Amino acid sequence: MPDMWLVVVSPSDDPIRLAETLDIPPDAKAIVLITKMDTIEWSEAVFEKKVLEVSKLVHNATYIPCSGFSGDNFVDLSQQSPWYARKFESARDRVPEYGTLLAAIDQLSESP
Repeated sequence: MPDMWLVVVSPSDDPIRLAETLDIPPDAKAIVLITKMDTIEWSEAVFEKKVLEVSKLVHNATYIPCSGFSGDNFVDLSQQSPWYARKFESARDRVPEYGTLLAAIDQLSESP
């Protein structure tokens, strides 16, 4: 079974420092939390920029914008990030928490 990782990154984190700190194997699955989104007013542009930076280092990942302070996107999709929630509208009829940290952990634990 490949490694599974939970990586927490803030909008101000430097991807080079992240690369020096982490040694994630190429076949590892990862959940990358882009946290402190509340401090940047849930900016979709900042989120997408951070996803691009981190995706050069972490190849097989699910990216979730979140706020540890308020718990947004941990168990329920946040109303603060409608641009993110829209990606999961069709799946939400079947799985209400789809797109959250909880759902991502469930998906990793169920995959071979």
